[in-house]
Amino acid sequence: MNDLLTLPWESTDDSSPIAARMAAWAAREVIEQRYEPGALLTEADLAEAQKASRTPAREAMLQLERWRLVRLVPKK
Repeated sequence: MNDLLTLPWESTDDSSPIAARMAAWAAREVIEQRYEPGALLTEADLAEAQKASRTPAREAMLQLERWRLVRLVPKK
């Protein structure tokens, strides 16, 4: 029996929506501490890093907030 914890962002693959893939990528970046705690990550930064538009980046940021990996700050 495999008792390993499966993190929600580990269940995405190439067929997942772009917002889900962006959220998974950003979650790994946060967990692996590629961003300093308290660093500002904007949806524009996320969109640019993933070569996508801001709409899926916005959806990804909302998912990251639901996973409690980021705190959204209006107008930042």
